[in-house]
Amino acid sequence: MRLTTTLLPMLLALLLASAACDDHDHDTAGTPTCEAIIARCHPLDTGSGPAHDCHEFAESRGQTEAMCVARRDDCFRSCVASDAGADAGLLGDVGGDGG
Repeated sequence: MRLTTTLLPMLLALLLASAACDDHDHDTAGTPTCEAIIARCHPLDTGSGPAHDCHEFAESRGQTEAMCVARRDDCFRSCVASDAGADAGLLGDVGGDGG
């Protein structure tokens, strides 16, 4: 009996972890904006935060094109690589006017 009470929680945790894996079994056919949000946010999804929220939202079953259009701008602002623009201006005014 003790073996069952020990293994059951471990099995449940394993099942939950595998269910949470990103297998992209989502129903976004016919929703190009949802697919665009997924494509933009999935690479930046660390498991929490705005990129994760947008990624999960867009993958959720039952999302309509209109629902994704309504969140697209916010999600696109949230799903930007953290180093975007970090090298901007590194070279300074390379082609400057000499003065």
